[in-house]
Amino acid sequence: MDDITDEVLLDEQKFNSIALEGTQAQTIRNSTIVNVSISIESFQIVEERLRKHVVYKITGEENGNKFDVHRRYKEFRILHRILTQIWPGCVVPKLPPKKAVGNMKTSYIDKRKKLLEIFLIKVSTLPYFCACEAFSSFLHNSLNYSKIEKELKIPTVQEIATLYSDIFSEYTYFQPSLEQKIEIKELQKEVQELYEILKKVKKNARLSSFAFGRYEESISGLMNGLKTITPMLLINKNLNITPKDNYANPYINIRDWLRSDILDVESMMDGLNKYFVLEDDIGSVQARIEKKKKHLEQLQSGKKSISERLTNKKNETLAEEEGKSIEELESYKESLEKIISISIGKLLQCDIPKFKQQKIYKICVTMRNYSLATVQEYQEIAEQILQIEESLGH
Repeated sequence: MDDITDEVLLDEQKFNSIALEGTQAQTIRNSTIVNVSISIESFQIVEERLRKHVVYKITGEENGNKFDVHRRYKEFRILHRILTQIWPGCVVPKLPPKKAVGNMKTSYIDKRKKLLEIFLIKVSTLPYFCACEAFSSFLHNSLNYSKIEKELKIPTVQEIATLYSDIFSEYTYFQPSLEQKIEIKELQKEVQELYEILKKVKKNARLSSFAFGRYEESISGLMNGLKTITPMLLINKNLNITPKDNYANPYINIRDWLRSDILDVESMMDGLNKYFVLEDDIGSVQARIEKKKKHLEQLQSGKKSISERLTNKKNETLAEEEGKSIEELESYKESLEKIISISIGKLLQCDIPKFKQQKIYKICVTMRNYSLATVQEYQEIAEQILQIEESLGH
């Protein structure tokens, strides 16, 4: 009973279909690859020499065309890395982690299978991910993805900036204010705090789930005891009761929600952290530009380093080369600034509101499922008590 429930997958699909309706960019709405459904049908443990690995069978349908492909976990990791490279500053869905011990247990693999399926659902409902060659090849090309990766062209920073301007056109001219940059910093702290809280709640839910298991055993023992004892006190009466071994564990839904939500929070943390990485990159590029400008001034004044003298190049040639290098760095910096501006606009106006909406929705669904499971649990116990009363004629 410690599985990722099908309800979690259904709720994930339902939310993402709602969120997709709110996507704004016209180029995204007009994407040719948005009508796609994906599931991980099964998995297989494959023995290879002295090692084992798991292969997942992915099936789905895209614009009416069915597909299936087999992928290993490490191929998922390659896809995730490529998406992160192509879409810096975007919130890329997180993969479930592996663990050092018990990684090949069937129950654990099944949980990971369902979390990998949620990953694919999230990616497929974001058209800018879904429409890119990296994701399409992952689903439709049967070759090992590490081989496919070698054939994929990773765009330059300048190409990514152009791509962002086209795909996220509503944020092209967004210029973040100082207050908004501070807001991003505050959001980073808040999301980190949320992450720590969720981990603690997950630990408590795990303990509660184990405690329920012991409670479940005690209730089963009590009902079996009543079934055994009561007929001995009666004449010509058999107790009509069917003890249950399993009851509805209300903590399962909470644990499922936490597993999925912790990955969501980690994705948001990565997206926010990437903004600060890009900011640091701009600082480094600017420092290189300033250094090269000073060097250019030296060349223009007739000064050369020892290594430059050994090249036998004229000052004019060296100055021209340095000037081109400065232009390239300035173009690179300008592209980084464009990516950052668009990313901040998208984070503040789309990703963060969507993230909060999703958290509220999933909490409501989880509490509803928890409530229903709790009611079901006590109903099952009450039904058995009523069976005892009816059998006793009271």
